Amino acid sequence: MNLLSCLVLIFSIVESQALANYRNIESCLGQNDNRNPVIIDTDADVDDLWAILYLIKVPTVNILAITTVGDGYSSPFFSTSNILSFLGLINCSYGIPVASGQSVPMMSSGWNIDPKILNSIDTYLTSPTCLNQSVDIFLQPSPFEAVELIIFTLKYSSKPVDILVLGPMTNIAEAIIRDRSIVPKIGTIYISG
Repeated sequence: MNLLSCLVLIFSIVESQALANYRNIESCLGQNDNRNPVIIDTDADVDDLWAILYLIKVPTVNILAITTVGDGYSSPFFSTSNILSFLGLINCSYGIPVASGQSVPMMSSGWNIDPKILNSIDTYLTSPTCLNQSVDIFLQPSPFEAVELIIFTLKYSSKPVDILVLGPMTNIAEAIIRDRSIVPKIGTIYISG
């Protein structure tokens, strides 16, 4: 089998899995639930974890997705792994999808954050010397990137979804730019900064 055939085969497998996941989201979000649906968009800083923990414990809130951004104080790779590690540490087992998002520099030119601060934020829950020794290794990120997850979640929700922004609004803004049909599905946008 030549390289092109292999790539076509791999692409078709990935595409069919994405389509299956897309259908799962559609059927899952169509269910009737009396709880208030919420999407959390976070840069995964420590204070955001408190907000996520609080909302997970509120019985009237249904967290449909957590999306992460890398244009705040952490990079997308680490912000997503920190959220997954956190969900594992608190034994959150009801399957909140977590997706990596945009990574556009937010800081104006000439202003930099000390790399020591960024490195510690990036790895505070994923460092081998930290708390992640008991994390559920089976918690995995969503197969969708953050903007896709926001679009699918809003598009197929049976009622308006509130959005809690705990960092830059990059993912939300990009989702609206990509698909304006989701705007009527947005309930209230809460911004915490």
